[in-house]
Amino acid sequence: MAGPAPVGRPTPPLPPDIPASPGEDPLRAAAREFEAILLETVLRQMRETAEALGGEDRGVVHGVYASWMDRELARALAAGKGLGLGEVLYRSLAGAARPAAPGAAHPDGAAGAAHPDGAAAPPEDREEGSSPP
Repeated sequence: MAGPAPVGRPTPPLPPDIPASPGEDPLRAAAREFEAILLETVLRQMRETAEALGGEDRGVVHGVYASWMDRELARALAAGKGLGLGEVLYRSLAGAARPAAPGAAHPDGAAGAAHPDGAAAPPEDREEGSSPP
Protein backbone atom coordinates (compact mmCIF):
# COMPACT_ATOMS: atom_id res chain seq x y z
CA MET A 1 0.00 0.00 0.00
CA ALA A 2 1.31 3.41 -0.95
CA GLY A 3 2.06 5.98 1.74
CA PRO A 4 0.31 9.32 2.07
CA ALA A 5 0.70 11.87 -0.69
CA PRO A 6 3.21 14.65 0.00
CA VAL A 7 1.76 17.83 1.44
CA GLY A 8 2.24 21.19 -0.27
CA ARG A 9 3.04 22.19 -3.79
CA PRO A 10 5.48 20.10 -5.78
CA THR A 11 8.67 21.84 -6.70
CA PRO A 12 9.21 21.94 -10.46
CA PRO A 13 12.59 20.72 -11.70
CA LEU A 14 15.34 23.29 -11.83
CA PRO A 15 15.92 24.74 -15.28
CA PRO A 16 19.26 24.38 -17.00
CA ASP A 17 21.53 27.37 -16.57
CA ILE A 18 21.22 30.09 -19.16
CA PRO A 19 24.23 29.46 -21.40
CA ALA A 20 26.49 32.33 -22.29
CA SER A 21 25.98 33.56 -25.82
CA PRO A 22 28.87 32.86 -28.20
CA GLY A 23 31.58 35.38 -27.40
CA GLU A 24 29.88 36.49 -24.16
CA ASP A 25 31.94 36.74 -21.00
CA PRO A 26 30.98 33.87 -18.64
CA LEU A 27 31.09 36.32 -15.72
CA ARG A 28 28.50 38.52 -17.44
CA ALA A 29 26.29 35.46 -18.08
CA ALA A 30 26.56 34.47 -14.40
CA ALA A 31 25.65 38.01 -13.27
CA ARG A 32 22.65 37.97 -15.63
CA GLU A 33 21.57 34.56 -14.28
CA PHE A 34 21.87 35.86 -10.70
CA GLU A 35 19.62 38.80 -11.55
CA ALA A 36 17.11 36.39 -13.15
CA ILE A 37 17.06 34.24 -10.00
CA LEU A 38 16.51 37.31 -7.82
CA LEU A 39 13.70 38.54 -10.08
CA GLU A 40 12.10 35.09 -10.06
CA THR A 41 12.12 35.05 -6.26
CA VAL A 42 10.55 38.51 -6.07
CA LEU A 43 7.88 37.65 -8.66
CA ARG A 44 7.05 34.35 -6.95
CA GLN A 45 6.70 35.99 -3.54
CA MET A 46 4.49 38.73 -4.98
CA ARG A 47 2.24 36.19 -6.71
CA GLU A 48 2.00 33.91 -3.66
CA THR A 49 1.15 36.87 -1.44
CA ALA A 50 -1.54 38.04 -3.85
CA GLU A 51 -3.01 34.52 -3.99
CA ALA A 52 -2.96 34.20 -0.19
CA LEU A 53 -4.69 37.55 0.24
CA GLY A 54 -7.24 36.58 -2.41
CA GLY A 55 -7.95 33.33 -0.59
CA GLU A 56 -7.94 31.22 -3.75
CA ASP A 57 -6.41 27.77 -3.95
CA ARG A 58 -6.03 26.82 -7.59
CA GLY A 59 -4.37 23.47 -7.09
CA VAL A 60 -1.07 21.80 -7.82
CA VAL A 61 -1.11 22.13 -11.61
CA HIS A 62 -1.70 25.88 -11.40
CA GLY A 63 1.22 26.16 -8.97
CA VAL A 64 3.60 24.37 -11.34
CA TYR A 65 2.64 26.49 -14.33
CA ALA A 66 2.72 29.68 -12.26
CA SER A 67 6.26 28.88 -11.09
CA TRP A 68 7.35 28.28 -14.69
CA MET A 69 5.80 31.59 -15.66
CA ASP A 70 7.68 33.35 -12.83
CA ARG A 71 10.97 31.82 -14.00
CA GLU A 72 10.52 32.64 -17.68
CA LEU A 73 9.28 36.17 -16.97
CA ALA A 74 12.29 36.74 -14.72
CA ARG A 75 14.68 35.46 -17.41
CA ALA A 76 13.06 37.65 -20.05
CA LEU A 77 13.37 40.70 -17.81
CA ALA A 78 17.01 39.91 -16.97
CA ALA A 79 17.88 39.19 -20.62
CA GLY A 80 17.03 42.79 -21.50
CA LYS A 81 18.35 45.54 -19.28
CA GLY A 82 16.50 44.05 -16.31
CA LEU A 83 16.88 46.00 -13.10
CA GLY A 84 20.49 46.76 -13.92
CA LEU A 85 21.64 44.66 -10.97
CA GLY A 86 23.32 42.10 -13.22
CA GLU A 87 25.39 44.80 -14.91
CA VAL A 88 26.36 46.39 -11.57
CA LEU A 89 27.35 42.98 -10.22
CA TYR A 90 29.34 42.20 -13.38
CA ARG A 91 31.24 45.51 -13.22
CA SER A 92 32.00 45.04 -9.56
CA LEU A 93 33.27 41.48 -9.98
CA ALA A 94 35.13 42.21 -13.22
CA GLY A 95 36.86 45.18 -11.57
CA ALA A 96 37.84 43.08 -8.57
CA ALA A 97 39.30 40.40 -10.84
CA ARG A 98 41.59 42.80 -12.74
CA PRO A 99 44.76 44.12 -11.13
CA ALA A 100 45.11 47.89 -11.18
CA ALA A 101 47.44 49.26 -13.83
CA PRO A 102 50.55 51.05 -12.53
CA GLY A 103 49.85 54.75 -12.15
CA ALA A 104 46.09 54.25 -12.46
CA ALA A 105 43.76 56.40 -10.41
CA HIS A 106 42.56 54.94 -7.15
CA PRO A 107 39.07 53.38 -7.63
CA ASP A 108 37.42 55.76 -5.17
CA GLY A 109 39.08 58.81 -6.74
CA ALA A 110 41.27 59.40 -3.68
CA ALA A 111 44.07 61.90 -3.39
CA GLY A 112 46.84 61.88 -5.91
CA ALA A 113 44.64 60.80 -8.80
CA ALA A 114 45.53 62.52 -12.03
CA HIS A 115 43.04 64.73 -13.84
CA PRO A 116 41.87 63.67 -17.31
CA ASP A 117 44.29 66.14 -18.91
CA GLY A 118 47.22 64.34 -17.24
CA ALA A 119 48.02 67.04 -14.68
CA ALA A 120 48.30 66.22 -11.00
CA ALA A 121 45.27 67.00 -8.86
CA PRO A 122 45.32 70.57 -7.53
CA PRO A 123 46.04 70.91 -3.79
CA GLU A 124 42.39 71.65 -2.95
CA ASP A 125 41.39 68.28 -4.51
CA ARG A 126 43.89 66.30 -2.43
CA GLU A 127 43.34 65.11 1.12
CA GLU A 128 45.18 66.97 3.86
CA GLY A 129 48.69 65.71 4.43
CA SER A 130 49.08 64.10 1.04
CA SER A 131 51.78 65.19 -1.33
CA PRO A 132 51.59 65.39 -5.11
CA PRO A 133 52.66 62.23 -6.96
